[in-house]
Amino acid sequence: PFCLEYLTEILAAERDKPDEFAPIPVPHYWQAAKMLFEVAQDDLNDGRVEERMRLVQAIKEVRQQKILAGLAGLD
Repeated sequence: PFCLEYLTEILAAERDKPDEFAPIPVPHYWQAAKMLFEVAQDDLNDGRVEERMRLVQAIKEVRQQKILAGLAGLD
């Protein structure tokens, strides 16, 4: 669930559907990603850990924007 192609697809799905959340593959995805990137950087030896981290952060930010937009609509 942390391969570049998959993360790119999730980000695109989040951006394409402003009123829906894309399914996330595992519970506690953000925490799992953070731990994986911190602890297993050497095991992800393709040199693209930073790119993965940026994609996960972008997904999180898009989701936060959706939440804020939904809350703003409650006023």
